Amino acid sequence: MNADYVENIIRNIDKQSYKCILVDGAWGIGKSYMVRKALEDMKDRTCFISLFGMDDVQKIYHEAFFQLALRTSRGGKIANGAKGVAKAAGNFCAEITKLNGALAQAISERELFAVTASNFKKNRIIVIDDLERRKAGLDLEELFGVIEELKQSNYIKVILIANSNEIHENERTTFNKYKEKTIDRIFEVTEHSASIKWGVYGIDGEFIDAFLMHHKAKNLRTLQKAQNFYNDVKQYCLKIENEQFMNEVKMLCFAVVVEDVDKLYYKNDSTEKENTNSRYRKDGHILSNHLNVRLANYVHLQSSGALLDDIYNYFKSSKMLSEETLQKHYQKFKEAGDKANYYKTDEEIETYIQSWKAKLHEASNSVELTQLAGEYDYWFQVLEKDDDELIEYYRDVLKNMFLCENRSDKRSPLDYYNSDEFHGATEKIRDIYEEVLKQTKKEIIRTYIEKLGGILDEEIAYEYSYWLKEWYTGTLEMHRYIDEEIDPLYQRNSFPVDNMSKTKKMVCYNVMTLLYLHDKEKLEKCYNSLKSDFSKMGIKRTEDILKEIREDNYFIYKTAAQRPYGLAGRLIFCVSRANILRSGASRSVLLRSGAGAVCGPRPRGRCRSDPVGSRQRCHSTCKWQSTSRGLGNSFHAPNCGW
Repeated sequence: MNADYVENIIRNIDKQSYKCILVDGAWGIGKSYMVRKALEDMKDRTCFISLFGMDDVQKIYHEAFFQLALRTSRGGKIANGAKGVAKAAGNFCAEITKLNGALAQAISERELFAVTASNFKKNRIIVIDDLERRKAGLDLEELFGVIEELKQSNYIKVILIANSNEIHENERTTFNKYKEKTIDRIFEVTEHSASIKWGVYGIDGEFIDAFLMHHKAKNLRTLQKAQNFYNDVKQYCLKIENEQFMNEVKMLCFAVVVEDVDKLYYKNDSTEKENTNSRYRKDGHILSNHLNVRLANYVHLQSSGALLDDIYNYFKSSKMLSEETLQKHYQKFKEAGDKANYYKTDEEIETYIQSWKAKLHEASNSVELTQLAGEYDYWFQVLEKDDDELIEYYRDVLKNMFLCENRSDKRSPLDYYNSDEFHGATEKIRDIYEEVLKQTKKEIIRTYIEKLGGILDEEIAYEYSYWLKEWYTGTLEMHRYIDEEIDPLYQRNSFPVDNMSKTKKMVCYNVMTLLYLHDKEKLEKCYNSLKSDFSKMGIKRTEDILKEIREDNYFIYKTAAQRPYGLAGRLIFCVSRANILRSGASRSVLLRSGAGAVCGPRPRGRCRSDPVGSRQRCHSTCKWQSTSRGLGNSFHAPNCGW
């Protein structure tokens, strides 16, 4: 039912015989807006009550009395005691010049309202909103009892507003039972008002009318959220005056928000599985439910699909935007010509894809490379052309980029995207991405461990030991890769006994911590077999570090022993992690209990409180604190800027 029809019913509620009606409909379709608009001329005798967060049904009487009898827009007592309230009511309400004597003796707000309502000479409307959002303590049966009592009062009409589909399953029987007894008529709003003033929401009416003509979005709050998101993105396009490009950006912003929130084009698995023509990915998900496929229902891009990826990842707060990024997308938009690839001929697409090698060669990082490869491979597949050369070139360049980025501190292996975040990429490109990233992670780990098997008295060795320790507690995947390569570290050189320096002591601390987390019994056994050949100072340093490690990781092992998982699973389960905003993926902050380090000294440039390199002020999580035994001083990570 259109909201305009229901609005007309409510506007004429004085002429209606209904004492209680329910306005039902999905969240965001404009029910509350429509009801308030319909009652605009009657607001002096209307009470609006939201049940959102309400836990006591008696508060309904409180709001009804103070809004209707005293005509205040705010709830809250203005007098102490019934006699004071009676006097105030007599002063504020023109219709009640002489209150019943019983009013002066009334105690509860329920009684106050009942006595006051008996003196009404004209309809009062009580609007009760957010029926499904009340607190659990507000019993549904009791609530319907209050509504029934209100509608029995003289000159009282009740309008309920709810999304009945969101009523808890446990309450559905009660709701269905009492709605038949209490509610005179149910109006289900399925379409928002045709006369809605989009300017109220800050939305361009011409644009949204065209958008809604093709996409049946009904949630007004979602559309407002989409507009706000576009206003945000638009800040990075201040130097771009091309109206066509900005319309594409706007459409993408609306498409991303609407599809992410309302999932207009998401297909239910149970329904689709009955369709023998449905295609499934290896993970069992329906191919048509992949985000890039669903978003294709909204817009065919003239610019690269990378623009979609960047806008979506910005919306999900996994990647920042910049004017430079949008300028690059604008250049690609102009290069694409006057029309989107979707509308080009086979010959035009053929010409477009011939430039793939030059464009991939120009890619500045692995993200841009993958976006471009995915874009080109998509059109290769549409034309049913052989993409082997493209795939092999992408594979080789990607691996080199991963290694270079890691060496240059642009990324940690844990900081990369999941392949599914490249929405514009083909499944083949996403598979290659995952494969090469896995190989790269293993190669990096193998290189680091080989290095630590040699000389440890170097800053680079400290850096490698730090990251291995961090990765081991970062993800189960890295945990397993390190497990496969870790055995060479069970050796004399891992202990602080030979050619000692401050740097080597820190390296040994990290390596011994890693070995302890891997297999503490094996570490102890290795140490006991070697220590007969250690100097007394070597034994002292080793024992001090082991004691500190045991204390720092006591909680992990104590808790892990109680869990029914393998050691790797228990460790991941027990380590508390905070996911930090990332440019590529999340960093994990290891929160360790005990008297020792909070997170350990951090190498290579960025503070733990500063994951994106903005060099904000460090906090305690960026420092390694000494214990009471004075095994070291507090210090910041190298090059953190503080």
